[in-house]
Amino acid sequence: MSLNNIDIRHLDARLQTCSIRVACDVTNPLTGTSGASFIFGRRKGPPRR
Repeated sequence: MSLNNIDIRHLDARLQTCSIRVACDVTNPLTGTSGASFIFGRRKGPPRR
């Protein structure tokens, strides 16, 4: 998995000198039967639909 870019066009000016480092320890997609919404959603409280 890779992160290609971050859109900073609307970034708060105070953050322009910050460095952003991204880390991720999961490979689940966001949606689908193996997606994060399905797998982790019940823990967070949304109704099952």
